[in-house]
Amino acid sequence: MAKIHANSHTVSGNLAKDAELQALQFPVDGHPMFRFKFRIGCDSFTRDKNGQPAQRTTWFTIKFDVREKGVKYYQRLLKKGAEVLAVGEQLIDTVNDDRGTQYFHFLAAQTVTILSEAKIRDEQPAQPVVQQPNAPVRTSAGQRPRLTAVAKRPARDATMEPPPGNRVLTDAPVAPEPDPGDGKRRYEVSSDDLKEVIHW
Repeated sequence: MAKIHANSHTVSGNLAKDAELQALQFPVDGHPMFRFKFRIGCDSFTRDKNGQPAQRTTWFTIKFDVREKGVKYYQRLLKKGAEVLAVGEQLIDTVNDDRGTQYFHFLAAQTVTILSEAKIRDEQPAQPVVQQPNAPVRTSAGQRPRLTAVAKRPARDATMEPPPGNRVLTDAPVAPEPDPGDGKRRYEVSSDDLKEVIHW
């Protein structure tokens, strides 16, 4: 009986670009199949020959076959920058061309788990420019800034009559009367006191 060796690999990383989608020619159990192909970069930290910390990125090519009902889900999530976890076996593609025989390693994934979605870059709306009162006015070349006359409010003079309806009556100075004996104090305000507490 032949001995079976394990060929299982687990890699995680971020997509270098959006996944490519292609339809496969052979169906599985009568259902059409589609293949996603993408590359992920796995970062690891090591030390260089001088002993200094350094980062190393290893790139893996992933091929993942899905049925038609799963295409929309993975097509929406397998975008550039998304972090995924792929589990499968490592295989080799052989290509014969004018340059000879070439071998390309890839991971035939059985499962692909989306760890985090790609960040959506929304364009920030332009903020309106607020012209400061003392800021210089910018105009295009050859044009002079337009001056606007603003009426200056006259300075308030102490001798000027105040506008009607703005009288404010503050607490009037009062003098308590002697206690009449019932425990209640009565206050009396004269007309002269009222004139002193009216402010314009």
